Amino acid sequence: MYNRFDLEECIMNAWNTEDEITLLLEDCVKDMPREKYEETILGISRLHGARMQKVMEVFENMVETKQFVSDQLPLERLDNRPKVFSDGRGGVMQFS
Repeated sequence: MYNRFDLEECIMNAWNTEDEITLLLEDCVKDMPREKYEETILGISRLHGARMQKVMEVFENMVETKQFVSDQLPLERLDNRPKVFSDGRGGVMQFS
C-alpha cells in the first residue's frame, strides 16, 4: 500500500525529465550527432512515460485504499482564535 509520501516522491521524480532535457540541450547537443540526439530524446520520453505511469499507479492505489477520505481531518476550526487574512496591500483583516 502506498501513502502520500510515495505519491510526493513519484511527482518529484517526474520533474527530473525537465532537468534531463535542459542538461541535454545545454551541454550535450553541441557534440552529438543528430541520430544520437534523437535516440536520447526518445529515451528521455520513455523514462518520463514510465515515471508518469508510476505516479498514476500510486495515485490509483491511494484512491482504492481510501486515503483521500475527508473525514480524516476536521473541516472546520475547532478553536476560538480569530481568523486573520491579508488584504493584499500589506494590511490584515480580522474576522471572528
